[in-house]
Amino acid sequence: MVSGKEKRNYLKAIKYEFIVGARITKGRYIVTIFLFLLIVRFLIFQGNINFWDFCVKLWEGIPVYKRSENSVFILPALLMFVQTVLFFVVGSYPTKEIQDYGKFSFLYSSRRQWWVRKSVWIFVNIGIFFVVLYFMIGLGTVIKTKDWSSLSIINASVAKEMSASNYRRLLVWCFLLPFMVSEVFGILQLFISVYVKPIYGYLMIEIILVLSAYFTNPFLIGNYMMLLRADVFLQNSCINLEWGTVYCILLYTFLFTIGFILISTKDILYKKDDVDE
Repeated sequence: MVSGKEKRNYLKAIKYEFIVGARITKGRYIVTIFLFLLIVRFLIFQGNINFWDFCVKLWEGIPVYKRSENSVFILPALLMFVQTVLFFVVGSYPTKEIQDYGKFSFLYSSRRQWWVRKSVWIFVNIGIFFVVLYFMIGLGTVIKTKDWSSLSIINASVAKEMSASNYRRLLVWCFLLPFMVSEVFGILQLFISVYVKPIYGYLMIEIILVLSAYFTNPFLIGNYMMLLRADVFLQNSCINLEWGTVYCILLYTFLFTIGFILISTKDILYKKDDVDE
């Protein structure tokens, strides 16, 4: 049974995470806003005039790659750029914090609580990232069209080509799966940055995205960010909403649990020179 004092102390520790996290990452968030503007400008340049057309373009990825003598492999550049921006913001905070503000907290409090607090911070900040991203896309759409109906999926060109049930799935897919995949990448990045170096976490995420682009496989999680491979657009696709949701939850739970178990046995303070700049 957790006492009231323990609950208050834990809430104070969570509050500390967000205050210090904001202090450490505020410069990166400012840069990110400008990068969002570039993304919106690019989508407008592509001719998108509806919020949902923007979202589909953002998360469309690439079609299923079929290797042949004449085939050309193309990376999902826009998708990879968004993920790079996301982990530019949140990726290095845990190791930066532990070498500065959080060293004594790590030494003299529960390491497992430290892991939980960092996981909560990353989870919430990835959510904030997506809220800001979609807000910027919506704002850009309204400014471009001067029409609030441009936010409706009914008026999207992509919705005119599919049934009502399918565009409802599209709505859920656009909001849910990119977020869930990013949360899995977030906990993976935390795990790698704590036990190795933040830069290797970035590289691992990019490698997974490249492999996902090359192989249409339901166990390569990057496929769930690519709408052109989803059963919403591709009949009988192995990339579907239900399995993608379950798979993300299972992967997140596994990585979180492994980190929670191992953090109490690992000395990570010696890696001061390894902190990502």
